[in-house]
Parts: sequence; C-alpha cells; structure tokens
Amino acid sequence: MVGVYLALGWLFAYETRARGLLTPGGSPNVDVVAIGACYLVLRVVVRFGAPLVVVLAISRVLAARLGAPRR
Repeated sequence: MVGVYLALGWLFAYETRARGLLTPGGSPNVDVVAIGACYLVLRVVVRFGAPLVVVLAISRVLAARLGAPRR
C-alpha cells in the first residue's frame, strides 16, 4: 500500500508538471484529476488508516497478554 502511495505521488507530480490539472481552454484533464483523487484517498489511508491498524493490533496483543492468567 505504501509503495502504491509513493508511486502515485511520483506520477501525480510528473503529470502536473507536464500538463497540469486544466487545459489552456479551461477544461480539466480528467486523467490527471483522477490520479490526484486516487492519490488523495490513498494518502489519507496511509497517513491515518495504516497507523490506526498497527496501534489496534498492538493494543489487542497487549490486552490479551495482560488479561491472560499467570501460571
């Protein structure tokens, strides 16, 4: 997931340097806008969702270890 995020970031940066979000006539470059939208969604997932999943997994393991009866 992080690799795709980094690749989309590079692709979006390249496309916006080469063509931009809008054409000279004012209409949007739909493919660049779609890449940007995917990049934005993946950025939110990588920045907030992935750390949340890691913290929840660690919390679950710690809760299981602390809640287990000692021998």
